[in-house]
Amino acid sequence: EKELNCFQNDGKRILQATEWMVHSGWKCDRKVIRQRFEISKRILQNCEKAHFSYAKYLQSLLEAHLASLIDTVRLDAIARDEVCHAYILEAMTEYGKALQLSQKHLYQAMPRLLSIWFEFSSAKSPESLLQESQLEANELMFLLIEKIQPCSFYTTIPQLISHINHPHKQTSTIVKSVLKRVLEKYPKQAMWAVAWLRHSACPKRSSLGEEIFKSTAKKFQRKENMKVHDLLMD
Repeated sequence: EKELNCFQNDGKRILQATEWMVHSGWKCDRKVIRQRFEISKRILQNCEKAHFSYAKYLQSLLEAHLASLIDTVRLDAIARDEVCHAYILEAMTEYGKALQLSQKHLYQAMPRLLSIWFEFSSAKSPESLLQESQLEANELMFLLIEKIQPCSFYTTIPQLISHINHPHKQTSTIVKSVLKRVLEKYPKQAMWAVAWLRHSACPKRSSLGEEIFKSTAKKFQRKENMKVHDLLMD
């Protein structure tokens, strides 16, 4: 047990030192920094902070790479650059792992995860590389819907609602699924926020809101919980 504790302490020290190296702007090979994060994650297998810190670092690498692409529109660069795709997918994976392990950095990790995902899904290009990467990102989000607690998504209902009519059809479908899951888990709390969508002046958004309410109400009907069913259908 003592050896295990010493091993864990070593992992914490590596993680802390790596974070200091990143925050101080100390010039160091990116491969070395990434290796140090990978080592800390292997030692601290269920450490939310290790995944969250690494995700933030990957996002900073993405921003630095985009800044280096002079005279290129941001979304065009994201659409065509394979390095951007790799950073985005890896950062999404790490934020997702952090959110599965703990809610300690929920109010930073969840908005960051959704923002990266929504922006990436907005990129357009006829190239198959982008479409494959976007498919991978959406498949990851499908998995995270089941693995991350609904209460975590509840905190970002406004962000989700604002992207319900996302131009990428599959992304819009996933957002709709998340809102359904949150409404099913917390009907009395979430219905007020989602109701704004249902009564939107935009016919498309209103239609999506109505679909979310009706679909969730049917689930309560099947459970014979008519009280909540009637509440959602009023």
